[in-house]
Amino acid sequence: MEAYFPDADVRRHIGETISLYQPGQAIIDCLMESELAPQIIERLYQHPEAIEGLNNMSPAEARRQLTRLEGAIEAERQFAQNGYAPQPRRVTKAPPPFRSPAGGANPPSDAFQLAKRGEDATDYVRWRQQQEKRR
Repeated sequence: MEAYFPDADVRRHIGETISLYQPGQAIIDCLMESELAPQIIERLYQHPEAIEGLNNMSPAEARRQLTRLEGAIEAERQFAQNGYAPQPRRVTKAPPPFRSPAGGANPPSDAFQLAKRGEDATDYVRWRQQQEKRR
C-alpha cells in the first residue's frame, strides 16, 4: 500500500473516507487476497457510494463485483503496457435514410367489400388501377 500511495497523508485521507462507509467483512477479505488491492481501494475512494452497494449485496455477489473490478483494472493495465488504448465507440458514416416512411389511409384489401360500397364498378376499377400503379 505504501508503494502505491507513498504520501502518508493521502493514505490517511483515503482510509478515513472509506471507513466512513464501513466496508463489510466480505469487502475486506476480498481486498486482503487481491494483488490489485491498492488500485481497487483507489476506485472505491473515487466512488464511495459503491461501498454502500457492495455492503447491501450478499458476500458472494460482492466478491463477484470486486473480481469484475479487478479484471477491469488488470485489462486497463495490460492495455497501457502494450500501448493500446480503448477505442471509442465508432459513429456510423452511413448517409441518412432517403425519406421517412409515410403512412396513409388503408384502402380495403378485399375487393368484394369495395364492390359492395358502390352501385357501379367504377370504385373497383379505380382501386384496381391504383393498385397496379404501386407495383
